[in-house]
Amino acid sequence: MRKLVGLMLALVVAPLLLSACGGGGGGGSARTAPVGVFVTDSFRDDYDHVWTTIYKVELVDSSGAAQTIIDDSAGKTIDLKTLRDASGERFTFLGRVVARAGMHARVRVTVAPSMTLVLKGTVAGVVTPLADTVPVDSLGRKVLLLFMSNPRDLATGSDDLVIDFDLANFGILGGKVTPALREGSKTGLDNRNRHEAEDYSGLISGLSGAAPNFTFALTMRFGAAFTVTTSADTTVFNSDSTPNPTLANGKRVEVRGTFTPGTRQLAATEVKIEDSHGERPTKVKGPIVSSDAPAGTFVLTVRRARGFVPSGTTVNIATNATTVFRSSGGLLITKEEFFLRIAGAESAQAEGVYNAAGNTLVASRVKLEDEADRDGEAEVKGTPTTIESVAGTFRIDPVTEFEGFAYPGGGVGVTTGGIVEFKDKDNNHIGRSDFFAGLALAGARVKVEGSFSAGVIAAREAKLQ
Repeated sequence: MRKLVGLMLALVVAPLLLSACGGGGGGGSARTAPVGVFVTDSFRDDYDHVWTTIYKVELVDSSGAAQTIIDDSAGKTIDLKTLRDASGERFTFLGRVVARAGMHARVRVTVAPSMTLVLKGTVAGVVTPLADTVPVDSLGRKVLLLFMSNPRDLATGSDDLVIDFDLANFGILGGKVTPALREGSKTGLDNRNRHEAEDYSGLISGLSGAAPNFTFALTMRFGAAFTVTTSADTTVFNSDSTPNPTLANGKRVEVRGTFTPGTRQLAATEVKIEDSHGERPTKVKGPIVSSDAPAGTFVLTVRRARGFVPSGTTVNIATNATTVFRSSGGLLITKEEFFLRIAGAESAQAEGVYNAAGNTLVASRVKLEDEADRDGEAEVKGTPTTIESVAGTFRIDPVTEFEGFAYPGGGVGVTTGGIVEFKDKDNNHIGRSDFFAGLALAGARVKVEGSFSAGVIAAREAKLQ
């Protein structure tokens, strides 16, 4: 038997968010507490990618009674390689759940019946099934069992549990993986910098605050919920080609963010307001390898995937006449502008239909990912008022369209103190004085792109409409 030394997956169950919910202060089985589920990894460099899919996590008490705390029929596909760096383990937050009181002695984890392994220095993945000796559920998925080294009640609101898929002791025999589980380490769980930025889909409830500083609960489709916070650094946009993204209770959104251990909340860097009815389209994101503007295609090194397991290290992305193109700040842009910008972008994401035979995703939506470019990514259209040509300022009120941020209402101030491209309605460059003269004309409309903060947009481009 050949060992996969050091290859490891861990699911971490940690107390989250607010005080224990349900049952009040009573004892016994009525008492519950919020806990969080995380994933981490710690394995050697034999593999460039190790893909697995997690479907279900159950707590089993000393009486044998099981409680399902995660149950996602679509599964969470994770490249374990991304959850380890030179400093140690990294963590992916799966969601907030509620644990019932009891002496928890075991954990059952349901996973895909195989892993896809990409050996170091290769590009093609090898689909490696789990051993026949591993039990299966009614859907043919594998069920792994962990006997906790320290049985205890997790419904106290103050405990952590690390479930370590101890792949250092996984073996391969006859081309199949024999797994081993153990209770693992908590190292780095309390450090926000050790947590991965991930995407989470669900419904908004309990929305409070004012733009751009919102707080809301995000309830995922299998019932897990957690608190999300937004700020001036949060990009907000609609998933389709419509403007004016607005957060509201009951809306389905996809939130990207990082779990913050101190507050037990998710700090959102991006909120996409979905136009679907609960569907989660196939999605991939990662660094850009190459692009072909005339063909409308590009290639990504896979960093994250949803809805499929990549067959190798890269995925081909194809766009067409119906593809929606967005900048890193969430602004609608043309296909031509997208491919002009792609050379300087850090990475990109694409949603659509994946064809395994050609390793190609035909994209319905694509978006650039470049943190350095987010500060200049807001757009406002409307009627110019309070025009001060000497100071180079004006207001847009009413606002008819906005993109890339949560609009607080009441109009938007505009400053033009930096380097600004001024354009007429035909997209020709004009001087500052001609632009402000055009603003003052009856019936004038204006579009401004720039950096939005505290109700003011610092213009990078200002165009008469």
